[in-house]
Amino acid sequence: MRYRPEYDKKLIGRNLRRCRQAKNLSVEQVREYLCIGSIQAIYKWEEGKSYPQTDTMFALMELYEIGLQELIYKETEEVSKEAETLYEIDTRFAKNGTCTEQEKEGKMRRLLWYNIDRYYTRPNGHKLTIIAK
Repeated sequence: MRYRPEYDKKLIGRNLRRCRQAKNLSVEQVREYLCIGSIQAIYKWEEGKSYPQTDTMFALMELYEIGLQELIYKETEEVSKEAETLYEIDTRFAKNGTCTEQEKEGKMRRLLWYNIDRYYTRPNGHKLTIIAK
């Protein structure tokens, strides 16, 4: 039997709300953009009570300027934290001597294992078993 992924409605809802707020859009403005009749559907999506239809999901991703991975798999704030960490590593390493090769490797390794844990933890709580670090 094949594994069918389960998606966390609450996580998607939180990400939709954060993205809307980050763009300083009201629910009414989103409703108008999507050409839907009621704002109640948007509230249901943001509360994690239901999913938008596929075409609506793509329209929201375009409006919020985000990708599918950011929307359904990760907290949007975590995406920003990871980007900041990578930026810090790159800028410190670029300034010769301010970040040793070992420091860079250690930070990259921690970031890698953090991401592996995040991406391979299934919504039902089961984790991928990793044999060696």
